[in-house]
Amino acid sequence: MLRFYDAPAVIILVVDRVLDDAWPIIDIGLVSQNICLAALEYGLGTCIMRAIVDYPDVIRDVVGIPDSKRIIVGIAIGYPDEDHPVNHVKCPRERIEEMVTFIGEK
Repeated sequence: MLRFYDAPAVIILVVDRVLDDAWPIIDIGLVSQNICLAALEYGLGTCIMRAIVDYPDVIRDVVGIPDSKRIIVGIAIGYPDEDHPVNHVKCPRERIEEMVTFIGEK
């Protein structure tokens, strides 16, 4: 993950430190999702990478991000290798009814 799965490009989303409340994080989530959906439309694969925030000084030095910006998330982007084992990992998931409470009429 720390090599961004060898993706040819990475998008790094940042927020100005002046915006210190939680709302910019919601915006970044929306932007991240839309970047991933748009990439998929063009046949590209993406992976949203939270681990990038664990090494902000390295990222700042390599990419030139000023201290006035807070690094929020990275998105690895490229053409997926469908044969790579990581793309065949299957994880069991809980049913939505076990995680969500529906209130109201059916």
